[in-house]
Amino acid sequence: MATLEKIRNRIGVLAAILIGFSLLAFILGDLLTSGQSIFRQSQMNVGVINGNSIRYEEYNALVEEMSNIYKANMNTQALDETMMENVREQVWQQLLQENILGPENKKLGIAVSSEELYNMVAGPNPHPFVRQIFVNPQTRQFDPSFAIQFLKAFNAGELSEEQAAQWKFYENELYREKLAEKYNTLVAKGMYVTSLQTREGYKEMSRLANVRFIGKRYSEVSDSLIKVTDKDLRAYYNDHKTGFQQDASFDLEYVSFDIVPSEADFAAAQKWINDIREDFSAADDPAGFVNANSDESYVDRYFKKEELTPPIDSFAFAAKPGTTFGPFFTDNSFRLVRLIETGLVPDSVRARHILVQPAAQTTEAMNRAKKLADSLEQVIRKGADFTALAMRFSADEGSKTKGGDLGWFTEGRMIKPFSDAAFSMQKNEVKVVETQYGYHVLQVTDVGPKVKKAKIAQLVRRVEASKETYERIYEQANRFAFTNNT
Repeated sequence: MATLEKIRNRIGVLAAILIGFSLLAFILGDLLTSGQSIFRQSQMNVGVINGNSIRYEEYNALVEEMSNIYKANMNTQALDETMMENVREQVWQQLLQENILGPENKKLGIAVSSEELYNMVAGPNPHPFVRQIFVNPQTRQFDPSFAIQFLKAFNAGELSEEQAAQWKFYENELYREKLAEKYNTLVAKGMYVTSLQTREGYKEMSRLANVRFIGKRYSEVSDSLIKVTDKDLRAYYNDHKTGFQQDASFDLEYVSFDIVPSEADFAAAQKWINDIREDFSAADDPAGFVNANSDESYVDRYFKKEELTPPIDSFAFAAKPGTTFGPFFTDNSFRLVRLIETGLVPDSVRARHILVQPAAQTTEAMNRAKKLADSLEQVIRKGADFTALAMRFSADEGSKTKGGDLGWFTEGRMIKPFSDAAFSMQKNEVKVVETQYGYHVLQVTDVGPKVKKAKIAQLVRRVEASKETYERIYEQANRFAFTNNT
């Protein structure tokens, strides 16, 4: 479904990403609890939030559910360790919110009704995330009828199990965001400065005084003239006891169990890449095939030979388009590479632009911004001063003072729609390009020499520790902790 594909492309909009958990936290909990069996219920907790114990099974189930959502959104079969840390932390933050803010919201009577949630999706002022998903492909604008149609399909159970799970995830994120917004608004409205505080503060700031004083430097007083008695020392100590306090400390020894892929994990990844090679070689749409099956997304750009790593560089500039190379192993991954095409492409271009940003994420504001960008394009084509227009109208503070000049840049350095347009335009051509930042009135002012470049599709299967490997190492850690729990 096209809508779900757009949702997948915007997973970053709602994800709250901080620092992840590790297996070491579980082991340290066992080592620090002397004299108790690690098989007791308390030993299987990953933490305590607001007096509520979070069981390992509960936490792990939420992590697995969240990781499945991420895999579906990113069209990948596995997540690397960095992404897994993000998933674990997002789950932990969710548990923190539920166990800390949840009771407070209930006590204060803060809730989000089904009508409010509906309005965030299909109401008169939908959430910005929703506006990016339900877009009419013809008008390229948000269409509430698309959102209503999707919700009807969801409520009628017409979506697949995967699609329904994805939407439920986003719906819960919208719910939590609205709940947090209400709580923060309540706190913000309760913080204010009274008129009395304002007046007193003004008086304090306006008060002036003339002061006369004399002083004598410590260095001018001889030490022999100063007598310090035991009574003086005791008095000083009693008056400054808090300054001598020290925090309690202890020595800690621990053993770390590294989670690394097993031989079976390597064999499974190698079998997967070998089994899929024929399908990849015969795919009519290699880019789509990569996005649907690879652990790394397809990169739609041309590469110079020196931008590719061995052995891909030698293959890409010697083979015929359509040829598949591999599998081979590098960067802890099994890889297949298919050459799509080669050609002479500018090494770099120089361009300038005028960025027109909408005042708000509304249809009316977007239309006004587009109309202004189109008008600027027309007057520039007729000979208007680009530099003067950029300094007057551009929202890009970094380039407007230079008349919109961006200097020279290579392919892939700018965001994709902007880069694709720049490298497909002729010198001095003017075009309006839409990106996530708004509308760019783009003009290519110079084009570098053309060099041979290659476009490739790379299918990647990372070798990562499987669920079975995680469980085996966790069991080893538990057994070690039990044996040495003295």
